[in-house]
This record gives sequence, C-alpha cells and structure tokens, in this order.
Amino acid sequence: MSVDAVARRAAAELVRQLASGRLTNDEFEERWPASADPALSAVRDAAWFLYSDLRTYRLAGADRLPFPIRRQVARWVLFLHSDLPYEWPVESRAAKLARSIAGLLTMGVATRRWKTALQVSEDADVWPFFRRVDFRRALRAPRLLRRAHAGTAPLRYASGEDVRIGDVVDYDGLRAEVELVATSESTAPDGEWHFRSHGAGVVLLEPTTFGRVYVTDVSNAPDLVLVNRRAEPPT
Repeated sequence: MSVDAVARRAAAELVRQLASGRLTNDEFEERWPASADPALSAVRDAAWFLYSDLRTYRLAGADRLPFPIRRQVARWVLFLHSDLPYEWPVESRAAKLARSIAGLLTMGVATRRWKTALQVSEDADVWPFFRRVDFRRALRAPRLLRRAHAGTAPLRYASGEDVRIGDVVDYDGLRAEVELVATSESTAPDGEWHFRSHGAGVVLLEPTTFGRVYVTDVSNAPDLVLVNRRAEPPT
C-alpha cells in the first residue's frame, strides 16, 4: 500500500482545522485530497462521524467537539504526519454502507468499529496506528506544522505575549508545554538546529496525544493560546 506524503500532510491540516472549528464541514469535504493512499479514505470515513451533513457549520461554540474526541483526532493527525503504511483491513463500499446503516453514529467509532467488529488487535485503541509501539515512537518525534519563516527573537503569541520555555498553552484544544524556543539568537544546539532547518518556532510537548510538535509562524497561530506561565524568579 503506497504512502502519499503530500496528500497526507494536506489532509492532516484539514482535519486539524475542522476539529478546531476553523473550517466548516462543507469546506472540509470540498478540499479533501484525492489519493489512493488507504489512510486517506479511512481517516475521511472516521471524520464523517464528527459532524452532521444536514447543515453547514463549524465545530465551535455549542458544536465544539468534546475533549476526548479532540484527543482522538489529534492522534489521526499524528498518524497522517508519519510515513507509516495504513495496515488495518480496508473495507469495501458495501461494508461501509452496512456499518453506517447499522447505527454506528457515536463518537469514537474510529476506535470501536475495528476492535468490536474485527477483533484483530489489542492495539485498536491507537487507530489509525496499527501497533502501540508505532504510536509511542511517533509521539517522540517532533513534527513540523505550519510553514517555516526566517523570524527573529522574540517570538510572540497572537495575543502579544513573548513565548517562553515552560509556558503552558492550549494548542488545538489540548494542553501542552513549550519545551524549546528556536530563533536566530538561539545558542543551544537543539535551538540552532531547529532554526537552521525550519526557521523560528517552538517545540510543544503534549505526551499523551501528539507528543512533540514544532510550530512555526507562532504569532499567526490563533489555535496556540497562552494559558499559564512560570512565575519570574525573584531578583
């Protein structure tokens, strides 16, 4: 089964925007990339259960996804940013229709439908990863989200505050911590490498869902919000 990296990256961004309420359900469907990669159709089928086809709307306000569902969606995005092949059995159109008619209309179907119907793996709760070990490895590898730019210090949130190591932030509805800030003035080896490779940005750590992610263009990231920061040391 071929891995379509370009289509996966595009799909990952669409899923993020849908789940964070920045894209309507109709826009999501219209922009979904065509690809023979089975991961794309599988994630697309799972995403269909996140919203209703009866109206055009965003998953925001009263329609915002519950936190446990946003965590599941973050795992889908993590998989789409990997180069792993999709190894779960691929359903036929007839099987998909039968499953839909059977009434699998609740959140979390992307996990339960394979574990309940197929009983093929104890690792079904990390879907679309096929093995728990693959999921854990992906959590340890920083991913690049948003395009890189040259950037200079200091980096600032969209709200205007400087970004600092140790900041607790909300990222796409998930709580994370700023682990690294990389700018043109970085002197630490990790910071210098990230800046040279990807431009100015921050490494966010959220160990249970998306692991580490490298975010650039921080000041234009409305889904990255400062929640709390460490108190300044006394002088």
